[in-house]
Amino acid sequence: NGTPPVLDESGNIEQEGEAPEYDIIIANSVAYEGIDLHIRTCLVHHLDLPWEPATLQQRNGRAVRQGNTQAVIGIYYYVSQGSIDLDVYKRQELARILRPHLAALKGEEGLVQALEPAAGIGRFVNALSRDGFETVSWTAVEYSQVSSALLRAMRPDIRVLHSSFEKFVSEEEERLAGKLGLVVSNPPYGQRGASANEDTHPDYQDKKAYVYFLRRGLDLLMPGGIGVFLIPYGFLTGTDDESLRVRKLVLGRHHLMSSYRLPSGLFPGANIVTDLLLFRARGGQMDEVWEDDLPILEGRYYQLFPQHLLGTEMKDAQGEQDG
Repeated sequence: NGTPPVLDESGNIEQEGEAPEYDIIIANSVAYEGIDLHIRTCLVHHLDLPWEPATLQQRNGRAVRQGNTQAVIGIYYYVSQGSIDLDVYKRQELARILRPHLAALKGEEGLVQALEPAAGIGRFVNALSRDGFETVSWTAVEYSQVSSALLRAMRPDIRVLHSSFEKFVSEEEERLAGKLGLVVSNPPYGQRGASANEDTHPDYQDKKAYVYFLRRGLDLLMPGGIGVFLIPYGFLTGTDDESLRVRKLVLGRHHLMSSYRLPSGLFPGANIVTDLLLFRARGGQMDEVWEDDLPILEGRYYQLFPQHLLGTEMKDAQGEQDG
């Protein structure tokens, strides 16, 4: 890396600098902290991704810091479709996007009340529990007894319930409705099972599991609350009558902040196209879909925002796909 010369107050060289010895440095975890590589580093390549966002910041901090002589520093992340690194990167990016919004989502006692209605072993919960998420108070609902037990053992600091989402929401809707600041979920796909009978609310009798989780979860949000859902692409770009009906219901109560179409290799062994959608609750029901949302209602979101297609589209995703 070398060292720059030391100048006195008049700008004269007080101590000669040292010329750089290497042009390329390959490093392991030893170089995460305490090594100055910033003077002329122009590129940083991450050959793997750490679990902790703070570790990633430390790596980048070897180059991105005061004293670097480069106008631009390139940072590259390498991930493979279907790999665990892609899964880690996706959740770290979600944390980065949500972190600036948390202050506006606080409720009673200065906490952000958050819900994961299909928690699994807590991938989303854990990704959104790190630096900057100290004010988030999680409730995690998981149908699988094994997964809920594992999550409870790993996260004794949060509320974990072994329950169907239908049973949970029918019992706690009165307490939670309008108070949740954040709902995040990768819900089950396909048709709902016997647990559908546990929620008798006439407005939420959707047959598709992800549609029920999406609508039921979003409608629990406080005004301005944020919902994040990873669901099949049919919701956003399907042109059949059912897709149009569901989009109209959702857009009438929630603003679509953004959506990203993810590569189909995200889930190993399955060629499923999914969208990561971010919504903000309007705080009430609109009589008609907002005029600016009509292209979204018609299934043309990615025509407006083609840069949100994260990959190469092999064919138009106009039909319904539930996974």
